[in-house]
Amino acid sequence: MLSSVLSGPDLPALPDGWLLSRLEELAEINPESLSITTPSNYLFRYIDLSAVEKGAIDWSLVQETNFRDAPSRARRLVRPDDVLFGTVRPSLQSHGAIPSSKTNPLVASTGFAIIRARSGEAIGRFLFHTVMADLFGMQARRTEVGSNYPAVNESDVRLFLVAHPSLSEQRRIAEI
Repeated sequence: MLSSVLSGPDLPALPDGWLLSRLEELAEINPESLSITTPSNYLFRYIDLSAVEKGAIDWSLVQETNFRDAPSRARRLVRPDDVLFGTVRPSLQSHGAIPSSKTNPLVASTGFAIIRARSGEAIGRFLFHTVMADLFGMQARRTEVGSNYPAVNESDVRLFLVAHPSLSEQRRIAEI
């Protein structure tokens, strides 16, 4: 699978000490979801694809709702430092990062793959920069299915290659 997505000249030249790993080795993908047994009065702020554009979340479009009244796509629980990767029309870059200051209940559309950094493996903010980079976008374009409404499958996102340094260097890069 990976060799069909990236090969030869497509593989990036890595700086000394950097590794190339599958995303699933560095992060959990869609680690938490609301189930059908969620109480109907459960309140949360809902992040729809339309609220996220080119790395920025327009928080004025993230409205509070309850489970009963929420769209059926409102299922992915998100936590501070999670990364949202828009799997629907990924070339539009409906990707974003949840700030560490956002602690109220947040739920995102199933049109996102939620990327949660694995402790000791990656830094969420670094993964956000990775999602916005050309290497990630190229892999998304090569795995899109559908022509009128292109989308990337979660199973493919898990296998995307990520170039990464040590945790300490990830922290320094994320701060910039």
